[in-house]
Amino acid sequence: MIDYDLQIVAFFHQFSSTNIDFILSIVINLVYVVLLYFLYYFLQKKQKGHLYLLIISGILGLGITTGLKYFINRPRPFATPVTGLLARADSSFPSRHSFLAGLGLYFLPEKFSKKIRTILQIYLSIIIPLVLLIRAEHFLSDIIVGLVIGYFLPAILNKLLGNKAFVKRSE
Repeated sequence: MIDYDLQIVAFFHQFSSTNIDFILSIVINLVYVVLLYFLYYFLQKKQKGHLYLLIISGILGLGITTGLKYFINRPRPFATPVTGLLARADSSFPSRHSFLAGLGLYFLPEKFSKKIRTILQIYLSIIIPLVLLIRAEHFLSDIIVGLVIGYFLPAILNKLLGNKAFVKRSE
């Protein structure tokens, strides 16, 4: 059986370079800055429902993704013969950075300008996944599952706990 996930990573990894690896690492980790800014924004706008839901979703989601990593224990792509890059101690599935990107997509404030929203949507939904593939840190399925958990977990929590406890999706 052909491992399509591995072929996809191998294709994107051919664009990798040690010269740009540091920059790509910064690009991936900027997701933390984006989410911290969203926390600050909700705090400043006195949108406590958004603030609490983001915090609870983040903590619970990181717990879920970490639990899945240790339960499924899928090796990262670099552990395969295709790549030999950047070893990390934890397993690949699901991607925590993609989870955080999905969380950012869910909480992207609607009151931001259209230009800023578009830039952030491209960054969170396209650039982060591409960089993770180029660096061969995750398989495509790891990234997709991380994005899905990040985007839908707050919606599920909000529904389970009642919209009055937190917020409706629109501001």
